[in-house]
Amino acid sequence: MFKWLRRLFAPSIFEDEEKTRTAQTLNTFGWIAFGVVLLIMLSRMVSGEWLSESSKVFFPVILLVLFLAQIMIRFGYVRTAGAFLVVFVWGALTYQAAQTDGVRDVAILGYPIIILLAGLLLSWREGLITGLLSLAAVWFFAWQEDQGLRQYTIDPPLSYTRDLSAVFIITSVLVYILIYRLNRSLSDARLELRERLRAEEKLQLQTSYLTALHETAFGLLNRLELNPLLESILVRVSELFDTPNVALNLVLPDGSAVKQVLGHGMFAQFNGMLTHKNQGVVGTAWATGKSTLIENYSEWTGRLPEVDGMGFKGVAGIPLKSGQEVTGVLLVAYTEGEKKFSQEKALLLERLAALGALAIDNARLYEEAQNEIRERKAIEADLRASEERFRKVFNNSNIAVSIVTLERGVFLEANDAFWRISGLSPETALGHSSLELNLWDSPREREEFVNQLTSKGSLQNVEVLFSGGGMGRKTSRGYYELIDIKGQRCILCMFYDISEQRQTERALKESEERFRKVFHASPVAICITTLEDGRLLDANKAYWELTGYDPSMSPGRDAKELELWVSLDARRAFVAELAEKRSILNPALRVHRSQDREAASRHRAV
Repeated sequence: MFKWLRRLFAPSIFEDEEKTRTAQTLNTFGWIAFGVVLLIMLSRMVSGEWLSESSKVFFPVILLVLFLAQIMIRFGYVRTAGAFLVVFVWGALTYQAAQTDGVRDVAILGYPIIILLAGLLLSWREGLITGLLSLAAVWFFAWQEDQGLRQYTIDPPLSYTRDLSAVFIITSVLVYILIYRLNRSLSDARLELRERLRAEEKLQLQTSYLTALHETAFGLLNRLELNPLLESILVRVSELFDTPNVALNLVLPDGSAVKQVLGHGMFAQFNGMLTHKNQGVVGTAWATGKSTLIENYSEWTGRLPEVDGMGFKGVAGIPLKSGQEVTGVLLVAYTEGEKKFSQEKALLLERLAALGALAIDNARLYEEAQNEIRERKAIEADLRASEERFRKVFNNSNIAVSIVTLERGVFLEANDAFWRISGLSPETALGHSSLELNLWDSPREREEFVNQLTSKGSLQNVEVLFSGGGMGRKTSRGYYELIDIKGQRCILCMFYDISEQRQTERALKESEERFRKVFHASPVAICITTLEDGRLLDANKAYWELTGYDPSMSPGRDAKELELWVSLDARRAFVAELAEKRSILNPALRVHRSQDREAASRHRAV
């Protein structure tokens, strides 16, 4: 029963705070007014002093309106309940005054309550309208009384005081609600103001941090050289955190340790120092990949002996990350005890570290890109030189060069020497295959050539015959190399025209053959010896008959061994004269024959 009554009188709560506040006001005012009016009605019923017949209608109507307003509030129609209450209560008061004493009735005193209630529950417009209507009703009742159209009666003092007390109670309740709401609003406003000031202070701090981060981001990312970038990072961190003791440590390429590449303040003496994992603040931040914040370094169990006596208080190690990999550690330290690393400072340090890591990666990528550009330029220069050398070879008029695809033998390019030796023309050959141009006897023959070339990589001294167009057949010596052009396998073909060489060889062979026939058929004794020692190289039949030497044993023996000359001094004189004149005709010489016979003969030496 108690819980049911508690739920009955408890104010409704809604999501809208203003709606909840209005519902609470209506609930409190409604139930208090309901109780006061109910007491007045019960007292009149008990005493039998209704004072007027309209009172028997007025009080039940007021109670019904108040009860219906409470029901409407329960269903969420708060504003509708307020409007309903204002309209019907104002109407009931006006009806009561009109049926009784007019301007002298206690009901007129209820107008201020309704005016305040309308302004409080609805808005200032509804309150203004209610006030104007109330003034109009009061002046109307006063005019009626002034014109003698209305008579009034004086109520008994106790009854009048009872009704007036009810009005005072309801008015006091309403004023209390107004004052309570005003105080609550002022309290909420003060609380909201404090929260707003606190938020604005935090926002200003965040704004200053973000401005610093913004300036730092542009300052760092515009630095493309690594060493000036590291210096810029430390200068910015030192300015933002008001400490000269800052340092940057980067992980070595092999990942074995971190190296302090740059330090300011008290950390400058440790430049080049290596730190391994879980050693000091730097090693801890590197190993864990998380920020390490120390409030009092001298009391920290992981402190390093070499820096223990340097007077550091607050120390922060923030990892620099590239993705999930730690690439370095940013170290910041205070020597003043009053300076601490707050949560905001830690967050700013982490953001600075993220920007620093990004800038370092950017600088490294820039250096790698510059190195790659330099290497590429060197390669391009070598390639241009190679192309120039190839172009010179390609345009050499003595060597016919062509480039064809490996798969189908389609001509891509050729020099003038090739067009001359092959009898083809660029208009008819380029873009067409060697099979289309009938340069092979059969596709199988080319297939065998391609298989041989791909297995060896190159072919040399291949004799190739070209039709030569209208200039006759051409014989050449071919050289083939596999090359790649824009990802396509091709054949570099080079041909050296040996047609004249072959003709010369044939003419020489024919000349040698004619000389051989004349040499052996001549009736004149002919021999060929070396100039220096007279070594016999060759001789004809007439020579062997003249000299009597054995053709099988004599070639290769010198003049002394053959005893061809009567005197070697005579031969030396003969050689000297021959060297001087280049040719001697019919010298009178005597030479030995075999079987110790001498013969006189006429000679011609060339």
